[in-house]
Amino acid sequence: MTIDQSLPPHTAVMRVLAAASQEMRLVASGFPEAQPKTDARGERLLVTEKQMRRDDPALTHVHVELRDIPVPGPARIIATLLASLGVLAGLGYAFTTRKSLVAGGSAKEERARLLADLEELERAHRVGDVGPKTYERARRELIDAIARTLAQPVKDGAPAEK
Repeated sequence: MTIDQSLPPHTAVMRVLAAASQEMRLVASGFPEAQPKTDARGERLLVTEKQMRRDDPALTHVHVELRDIPVPGPARIIATLLASLGVLAGLGYAFTTRKSLVAGGSAKEERARLLADLEELERAHRVGDVGPKTYERARRELIDAIARTLAQPVKDGAPAEK
Protein backbone atom coordinates (compact mmCIF):
# COMPACT_ATOMS: atom_id res chain seq x y z
CA MET A 1 0.00 0.00 0.00
CA THR A 2 1.40 3.39 -0.97
CA ILE A 3 0.46 6.72 0.58
CA ASP A 4 1.58 10.10 -0.80
CA GLN A 5 0.77 13.03 1.43
CA SER A 6 1.46 16.75 1.12
CA LEU A 7 2.48 18.44 4.35
CA PRO A 8 1.69 21.89 5.72
CA PRO A 9 4.44 24.53 5.42
CA HIS A 10 7.21 24.72 8.04
CA THR A 11 6.84 21.12 9.25
CA ALA A 12 9.60 20.57 11.80
CA VAL A 13 8.84 17.04 13.02
CA MET A 14 7.09 14.24 11.17
CA ARG A 15 6.26 10.88 12.71
CA VAL A 16 4.84 7.97 10.72
CA LEU A 17 3.35 5.00 12.54
CA ALA A 18 1.20 2.06 11.55
CA ALA A 19 -0.31 -0.93 13.31
CA ALA A 20 1.51 -3.93 11.92
CA SER A 21 1.79 -7.71 11.99
CA GLN A 22 5.12 -9.48 12.52
CA GLU A 23 5.83 -9.68 8.77
CA MET A 24 4.85 -6.13 7.78
CA ARG A 25 7.36 -3.39 6.96
CA LEU A 26 6.94 0.39 6.95
CA VAL A 27 9.10 2.41 4.54
CA ALA A 28 8.96 6.21 4.44
CA SER A 29 11.25 7.88 1.88
CA GLY A 30 13.87 10.10 3.52
CA PHE A 31 13.10 8.71 7.00
CA PRO A 32 15.17 6.28 9.09
CA GLU A 33 14.17 2.62 9.19
CA ALA A 34 10.91 2.00 11.09
CA GLN A 35 11.28 0.49 14.56
CA PRO A 36 8.77 -1.94 16.10
CA LYS A 37 7.11 -0.75 19.33
CA THR A 38 4.01 -1.69 21.30
CA ASP A 39 1.19 0.63 22.25
CA ALA A 40 -0.67 0.80 25.59
CA ARG A 41 -2.88 -2.16 24.61
CA GLY A 42 0.09 -4.32 23.64
CA GLU A 43 -0.46 -4.09 19.87
CA ARG A 44 2.56 -3.95 17.59
CA LEU A 45 3.35 -0.65 15.86
CA LEU A 46 6.00 0.37 13.35
CA VAL A 47 7.28 3.89 14.02
CA THR A 48 9.69 6.18 12.19
CA GLU A 49 10.33 9.87 12.84
CA LYS A 50 12.23 12.68 11.18
CA GLN A 51 13.19 15.94 12.87
CA MET A 52 14.15 18.78 10.60
CA ARG A 53 17.16 20.99 11.26
CA ARG A 54 17.46 24.60 10.29
CA ASP A 55 19.73 23.86 7.30
CA ASP A 56 17.61 20.93 5.94
CA PRO A 57 15.39 21.57 2.91
CA ALA A 58 11.69 22.04 3.73
CA LEU A 59 9.68 18.85 4.15
CA THR A 60 6.65 19.40 1.89
CA HIS A 61 5.81 15.85 0.87
CA VAL A 62 6.01 12.38 2.41
CA HIS A 63 5.88 9.03 0.56
CA VAL A 64 5.00 6.03 2.78
CA GLU A 65 4.78 2.36 1.82
CA LEU A 66 3.36 -0.50 3.84
CA ARG A 67 4.94 -3.69 2.55
CA ASP A 68 4.30 -7.39 3.13
CA ILE A 69 0.74 -6.83 4.35
CA PRO A 70 -0.73 -10.24 5.23
CA VAL A 71 -3.63 -11.35 3.06
CA PRO A 72 -6.15 -14.11 3.69
CA GLY A 73 -5.04 -17.48 2.40
CA PRO A 74 -6.93 -19.84 0.13
CA ALA A 75 -8.92 -21.38 3.01
CA ARG A 76 -12.01 -19.22 2.47
CA ILE A 77 -12.07 -20.03 -1.26
CA ILE A 78 -11.74 -23.74 -0.52
CA ALA A 79 -14.52 -23.54 2.09
CA THR A 80 -16.78 -21.73 -0.40
CA LEU A 81 -16.13 -24.37 -3.06
CA LEU A 82 -16.83 -27.21 -0.64
CA ALA A 83 -20.06 -25.56 0.51
CA SER A 84 -21.12 -25.04 -3.12
CA LEU A 85 -20.41 -28.68 -3.90
CA GLY A 86 -22.49 -29.69 -0.87
CA VAL A 87 -25.41 -27.58 -2.08
CA LEU A 88 -25.16 -29.00 -5.60
CA ALA A 89 -24.97 -32.55 -4.26
CA GLY A 90 -28.04 -31.90 -2.08
CA LEU A 91 -30.00 -30.49 -5.02
CA GLY A 92 -28.97 -33.41 -7.21
CA TYR A 93 -30.02 -35.88 -4.54
CA ALA A 94 -33.34 -34.10 -4.02
CA PHE A 95 -34.21 -34.15 -7.72
CA THR A 96 -33.15 -37.75 -8.28
CA THR A 97 -35.09 -38.88 -5.19
CA ARG A 98 -38.17 -36.95 -6.30
CA LYS A 99 -38.03 -38.45 -9.79
CA SER A 100 -37.56 -41.95 -8.43
CA LEU A 101 -40.54 -41.52 -6.08
CA VAL A 102 -42.76 -40.38 -8.94
CA ALA A 103 -41.40 -43.03 -11.28
CA GLY A 104 -41.70 -45.74 -8.59
CA GLY A 105 -45.50 -45.57 -8.44
CA SER A 106 -47.99 -45.09 -11.20
CA ALA A 107 -49.56 -41.76 -11.99
CA LYS A 108 -52.88 -43.16 -10.80
CA GLU A 109 -51.47 -43.99 -7.34
CA GLU A 110 -49.81 -40.59 -7.08
CA ARG A 111 -53.05 -38.86 -8.06
CA ALA A 112 -55.00 -40.86 -5.45
CA ARG A 113 -52.51 -39.81 -2.75
CA LEU A 114 -52.72 -36.15 -3.82
CA LEU A 115 -56.53 -36.25 -3.83
CA ALA A 116 -56.47 -37.70 -0.29
CA ASP A 117 -54.12 -34.86 0.74
CA LEU A 118 -56.49 -32.33 -0.85
CA GLU A 119 -59.45 -33.86 0.99
CA GLU A 120 -57.53 -33.68 4.30
CA LEU A 121 -56.65 -30.03 3.60
CA GLU A 122 -60.32 -29.20 2.95
CA ARG A 123 -61.32 -30.91 6.20
CA ALA A 124 -58.64 -29.02 8.18
CA HIS A 125 -59.73 -25.71 6.62
CA ARG A 126 -63.39 -26.29 7.52
CA VAL A 127 -62.47 -27.08 11.14
CA GLY A 128 -60.24 -23.99 11.31
CA ASP A 129 -56.88 -25.74 11.74
CA VAL A 130 -55.57 -24.12 8.54
CA GLY A 131 -55.75 -20.38 7.89
CA PRO A 132 -56.94 -18.83 4.61
CA LYS A 133 -53.49 -17.96 3.22
CA THR A 134 -52.00 -21.36 4.01
CA TYR A 135 -55.12 -23.04 2.65
CA GLU A 136 -54.93 -21.18 -0.67
CA ARG A 137 -51.21 -21.85 -1.12
CA ALA A 138 -51.43 -25.55 -0.20
CA ARG A 139 -54.56 -26.07 -2.33
CA ARG A 140 -52.88 -24.44 -5.35
CA GLU A 141 -49.79 -26.66 -4.90
CA LEU A 142 -51.88 -29.82 -4.62
CA ILE A 143 -53.98 -28.97 -7.70
CA ASP A 144 -50.79 -28.24 -9.68
CA ALA A 145 -49.35 -31.60 -8.61
CA ILE A 146 -52.57 -33.37 -9.63
CA ALA A 147 -52.38 -31.65 -13.04
CA ARG A 148 -48.78 -32.91 -13.44
CA THR A 149 -49.94 -36.48 -12.82
CA LEU A 150 -52.52 -36.08 -15.56
CA ALA A 151 -49.80 -34.92 -17.96
CA GLN A 152 -47.48 -37.87 -17.16
CA PRO A 153 -47.38 -40.64 -19.76
CA VAL A 154 -48.10 -44.16 -18.61
CA LYS A 155 -45.11 -46.54 -18.68
CA ASP A 156 -46.29 -48.44 -21.77
CA GLY A 157 -46.29 -45.22 -23.83
CA ALA A 158 -50.06 -44.60 -23.83
CA PRO A 159 -51.29 -41.25 -22.50
CA ALA A 160 -52.29 -41.00 -18.86
CA GLU A 161 -55.83 -42.06 -18.05
CA LYS A 162 -58.36 -39.35 -17.34
